[in-house]
Amino acid sequence: MSDGTHSDPEIPMTMPMPMPMTVESIRLLEMIEELRAENRVLRAELDELRSQHEEIRRSLDAVQEELLLEIAQDRKRITKLEHDESVSAKTASRHLDDLYQAMVANGLKQVTFKRASMLLGISYSHACRLSAMIEDDPRFKLVKDQQHKQRWLIRLNTSA
Repeated sequence: MSDGTHSDPEIPMTMPMPMPMTVESIRLLEMIEELRAENRVLRAELDELRSQHEEIRRSLDAVQEELLLEIAQDRKRITKLEHDESVSAKTASRHLDDLYQAMVANGLKQVTFKRASMLLGISYSHACRLSAMIEDDPRFKLVKDQQHKQRWLIRLNTSA
């Protein structure tokens, strides 16, 4: 037969006859072997790169975890600083003591916030921020000025 199969009953019809090796087929086989070797090298490099990638990913995860912990600690510190009123409370307490002494020394029974700021040597807005602490201090009483609808007066509490 012309398709390269043998009609002998001992050899099956589907099995091809071995072809003689030509120079071209030998060259193709060598190229296939070279490609296989190159493929093995590339696969080894790919495995190495995957390993490095995984190592870098683990390292980045560790760095990210450390950063998250540092951020949390920084947030705690910032929150503590924002809510740390010990310095301002001490300063405000000192201002109230100074105001009381100045009012007693000058014989003043009540003053406006503007006058209080002048007695203390602080700004008017700073004196106004002391109003909550003045209200809580038993030495003082905040009263509405009868002659001015928006003005508040700081009065010495005579019952304390």
